[in-house]
Amino acid sequence: MRETYELKVYDLSALAVEQKHFKEALHLLFNAGVGFSLVGTTGTHAVLNMLKDVRTKVGETFFTAEVENTAISPPEAVYRLDQATWEGSIRALAAQIPSDDIEDRN
Repeated sequence: MRETYELKVYDLSALAVEQKHFKEALHLLFNAGVGFSLVGTTGTHAVLNMLKDVRTKVGETFFTAEVENTAISPPEAVYRLDQATWEGSIRALAAQIPSDDIEDRN
């Protein structure tokens, strides 16, 4: 059942990207990515690909700021993670995204 939640969050993030609401999209993508990694599905790969695309569009400075904002935000209740685990999960997910060929657009 939790995987269904992650799929819905992923779909919402895709819509946010399409509408160029990148801050919201990044938060949703990290949320879905943490969830997918917890349940061990292949959805994490799709999240990483979309995160890479958004990172390319928004630049390193904006992306890094949103990683930090998401990491220090309260953990998603459905995952039942403490703050330290949530922060570590967000940062670990962000670290999996290659930063090659990224220009700082901000």
